[in-house]
Amino acid sequence: MKAWSRASILALALAVTLILVASPAKASGSKGCFEVVDSYWGLVEGRGVETPYQVQLHDAAPGDRDVVLVVRVKYVGEYQKIANIKAELTLTSPFSQVNEEELSSFYGSSVSMGEVFELQFKLDVPSNASIGVYHFQLKVQFDSIYNVTQTSHGYAVIERWEKLDSPVSETLDVPVELLGRPSLTVSSEPIQLGNLTEVKISITNVGSGVARDLWVKLSATAGSNIRILEGFEKNVGDLEPNETAHVEFEVYVPPDQEQPEVQLQLDYKSPYGAHRSEQCTVNLFIRSIEPKLQIYAEPEFLTCGSINLVTLTLRSNYAYKLFDVRATITTTTITQTAIPIQVQSIPQSRAVVVGHEVHWFIGDLEPYCEENLTLRVYVPPDASSVELDFSFSFIDSGGVLRSERTSISFPAVGGVEFAVSEYTTYP
Repeated sequence: MKAWSRASILALALAVTLILVASPAKASGSKGCFEVVDSYWGLVEGRGVETPYQVQLHDAAPGDRDVVLVVRVKYVGEYQKIANIKAELTLTSPFSQVNEEELSSFYGSSVSMGEVFELQFKLDVPSNASIGVYHFQLKVQFDSIYNVTQTSHGYAVIERWEKLDSPVSETLDVPVELLGRPSLTVSSEPIQLGNLTEVKISITNVGSGVARDLWVKLSATAGSNIRILEGFEKNVGDLEPNETAHVEFEVYVPPDQEQPEVQLQLDYKSPYGAHRSEQCTVNLFIRSIEPKLQIYAEPEFLTCGSINLVTLTLRSNYAYKLFDVRATITTTTITQTAIPIQVQSIPQSRAVVVGHEVHWFIGDLEPYCEENLTLRVYVPPDASSVELDFSFSFIDSGGVLRSERTSISFPAVGGVEFAVSEYTTYP
């Protein structure tokens, strides 16, 4: 037998190497190649029509359509790199998908050992789905590997992508949380103008998920004279679905605010742990714009040509204390005759007469309290009615000087007349 030359041996070795490289690689390690890291919901941004979508995080809730379920998978197999990764997702009731293509995903890039990659599936969330954790089945497979055929002293001699003779596949359990989404609505009770008032706000969660660690912040709109005096930020805690929370803020609303409004900010964490912040404008409807200082008088009518005793009762309908309350009282009549008013000294130091005006110094007035004053009013014989006009000034609980006006009208009746129809003369 003729000895082999060195050149023949090298040619034979090269031919064997080429045959091995050209032959399909055999699969090994068909189990334990992947691990599910986690999953999350998202929405497609822009005009994505094919995977991978550009996705933003989304708080999925029952009834959502065209949401993207992103499953993060880690490659833990023995190959240095793999490629041509395909996945199919199998749903559990009540989830279903008409378009089965949406439940298939292809990962176009290669994956190295220990790398985490994402698979995306577009689906609808049934409106009858309950809040909780669902378990879907994920089948992942690949058929291409990056193989190093020979090494010399730790250095790769021949390395290239190879196609396996059969795909490597594995089925994984995917826990998917459906936690719902809060939806908050805000309402407020009517207020009174011109004093410290309790702004009462109700917040209702009409959504399907809990709003965790809810904070409510109240602020005045730009350019407004409304003042938030204290407690502008309050913690509600967790607000469950169909639950309502009530918060109160002490606010001063000036009397010249025709349609007062405040800004409300709601900060909370979604059931998925994402921070959410919402802002809205709350219109403070006015409960009443009528004067809150009311004056009553007795009697209800006055006698012409006489001095009449008139007892006045001033009542505050404000819920807060008023300071330095004063009243100026004047009279008018349908005749041109001036009507002099005299003040009975009850007490004398709290009311004085200046010309035909009475200045009544009431002082501080507690909520819903009354003060009295008795006047001596002379009514001319030709008067048919008398009107007392009241001009009030006071400092409200917000430290603002305010004024109110009102009046009381008295019909004037004639004096006592003695009529004689017949008489008899006696000696």
